[in-house]
Amino acid sequence: MLFEETIAGWESWGKIFQSREAFAPLIAEICRREGLPFAPFLNCTPGTNAVFEAGGRIVKVFAPLASGLDTLVDYQNERFGLARAKALAVRAPELIAAGEIHDRYLFRYLIIEKLEGQSFSEARAGMSDTGKRRLGRQLRGMTDRLNTPCPPWGEQQDIIARALDNARWDPFPESFNRERRAYTVKIPLENPVYVHGDINEDNLFILPDGSPALIDFADAGMAPVFYEHALIMSELFWFERPFIAGYFGDMPVQQLARQCLDGLLLHDFGGNILRQRLGDIASLNSLQTLWERLCRRLGA
Repeated sequence: MLFEETIAGWESWGKIFQSREAFAPLIAEICRREGLPFAPFLNCTPGTNAVFEAGGRIVKVFAPLASGLDTLVDYQNERFGLARAKALAVRAPELIAAGEIHDRYLFRYLIIEKLEGQSFSEARAGMSDTGKRRLGRQLRGMTDRLNTPCPPWGEQQDIIARALDNARWDPFPESFNRERRAYTVKIPLENPVYVHGDINEDNLFILPDGSPALIDFADAGMAPVFYEHALIMSELFWFERPFIAGYFGDMPVQQLARQCLDGLLLHDFGGNILRQRLGDIASLNSLQTLWERLCRRLGA
């Protein structure tokens, strides 16, 4: 047996998923099977899965079912997303190997290229307004290639049903939530395209030449393009005008606000994003109030 730790729910997984000692035999065997050298490895930024840097590569071991999470969809999304990005000339890590290993638990894994550079969260502080507009234009070129129709893959979620039942909206005023639910079922879903689904400041990487690259495709799916745009405006750009101008050009503020409103109401993290970026959700007693605040932020 390669993996000797006992996993019985999220709490136990949370205690060991960053343990290099616990995962060393498993990762050594994965490298052996894939014909890759095994080297001393380091921890990466903690998240849901066990992610390590080994030999200049990133090894991601997905949480097994015993953790209480079913990460099969995340695994499928990552594999498909990395392959799609490569096919569309969108800069993303190279997928080196993917598979599963049956040990004490069934572990799915990916081995991907380690990008050199820094996360967008690290790089943005040193950007001039001109640099921000340039970055916005570069990212728009990437997402325009990604946000196109594509054949189905893996398991697709019903985004309307997920939005209606999303507990992240529970802290909002009941009057807002009643209106939100009534409005959400009417949001048009025609012409769905492939979306990365989580282009935030940790999932956009800035390479040494200043160009952007995307990582972490686990939340990808099929949705209207404004689903992608809403997160880029709010969670990636924090409504900063130079970024917005670079990415969206001269799109009118009201059109920007409509895309942001509809996209965040559908997005799995929409409630959390609004709490972080707008604050004072107690005063959001209607969609009209939210609309007005979005217009002010996007027009600043």
